Order: sequence, then C-alpha cells, then structure tokens
Amino acid sequence: MTKVRMTLYFRAAILGLSLSIAFLSGCGTTSQPERPVQQVLKPPVPAEAKADSPPGITSGLSEKKAEPEIDEKTSVFFVFGSSTVGQSEKSKLRDAASRLKEDGDLSVTLIGRANDHGSRSVNLAVADARVEAVAAILRKLGVKAWQIKKNVIGGEKLSGNCVSTDCRRTMRRVELVFFEG
Repeated sequence: MTKVRMTLYFRAAILGLSLSIAFLSGCGTTSQPERPVQQVLKPPVPAEAKADSPPGITSGLSEKKAEPEIDEKTSVFFVFGSSTVGQSEKSKLRDAASRLKEDGDLSVTLIGRANDHGSRSVNLAVADARVEAVAAILRKLGVKAWQIKKNVIGGEKLSGNCVSTDCRRTMRRVELVFFEG
C-alpha cells in the first residue's frame, strides 16, 4: 500500500469517527419539551349504579353512558375474533350498496374496530380482516372500488364500565361512514 493511499484511508477513518461523535453528542444534549401534567378526573357514579351493585359490577345505566353513540343501521357487528359477516349484517350491506350505486358521487369509509381484548397487533389484524370482508361484499354487490375507503383502528378502549356482552359487541364492528366526493 502506498503512503498516499494510507493517508487517504486514515483521513476517511478520522472523518467518519468525527461525524459519529458529533451525531452522538447531539443526541445526548437534546432536551425534551416539557409536557403539562394532565389530571385524570373520574366521572361521578350515578346513585343508581351504586345501589345493589357488587364491587366491580356496574348497572346498565352507567354502562350505557360508557358506550359511544353507535348507529345500528350503519354498523356491521361481528362475533368475537371473527371476520365473517353474518346474514343479518349482510342486509345492511345490501342497503349500503344500493345507496352507493344510486348516488355516483357518494363514497363510504369503512372504519374497522375490535374490542380491547388481546394485543394491539392482534386487534389491528382482526379489525383489518373485518374491513376487508365488508369491502369484498360491497364490491360483489356492485360498488365501485374507488367509492370504498378503509380505516383500521383496531382495539377500542372504553371505560371499565363496559363489561356486558351487549356493550362488548358494540366494540366489534365496522362502521360505514358515508360522504360526498
């Protein structure tokens, strides 16, 4: 190896080491922005929920307040861990497909949700499979692919009051949100 070539290798090594040190020193001195402390307030428990309820079990009244407002007509519900669309839910999709085919400017966003059991990755996978199943049925019913948008949310976290079968069922759904454009 010639002296010139060794000098070039040496300079390249020094330059690489210097850049590495500069990057690492920049990471160590970057301050994180302070975040304000948020106080978590628990909603008051209605008197009806307190009466005759063992600890940890809530009445239907407080559970109803824990549920989000859900439109049964534009939500397709699923059995736990499944992405199979039931017969009663397919009638909702037939209605949605008719609506979309009648109005060529109308589109729909499919919002996939799962309950809060399981890991985030499992919930996302289940919700995604549900969205794909609903989209496939809509396409079979004649809806154009460009009219269908997809949004997968995955596990839905509700308050600890959602313990009944009906409340948990509402978490396992694909919502159909219609919009112009």
